[in-house]
Amino acid sequence: MSATYDVYRNLNKARREPTKHVWSLRTKVGGRPKVVGHSADAMLIDVTFKVSESTRQRVIANQRKSVCAFVRGTFCPRGIVRGPLAAAVCTGERVRVSFNPYASGSFYVCETGQPITRADAVIFTVNGAYAVNPS
Repeated sequence: MSATYDVYRNLNKARREPTKHVWSLRTKVGGRPKVVGHSADAMLIDVTFKVSESTRQRVIANQRKSVCAFVRGTFCPRGIVRGPLAAAVCTGERVRVSFNPYASGSFYVCETGQPITRADAVIFTVNGAYAVNPS
């Protein structure tokens, strides 16, 4: 399973369990994007952080939730990562990342506020998203 996936936080499912992050997994099926599942955890490698500025502006104007940002990368089943990336993932060399459409038009590192556009990997958990080597 090495297809490109988009992963984003599912705010509707999170409303039912506000302390947990639930992630939607979307990929192209028949040439069209389709949500193919939901998960409490996942991992993507060779990641880019995508924001639709027009959808973000609509969210701000209407004060209504909509998918305006997602993380795109290659789906990585558990146990497949090897080499230096595996060491970084296993040893905790990662930072928490987030997106807030009302604050900024980009994803950012939570600790520093530094905007990011890519990472070697992103690990999605019930506690949030964590990037390995973001830039």
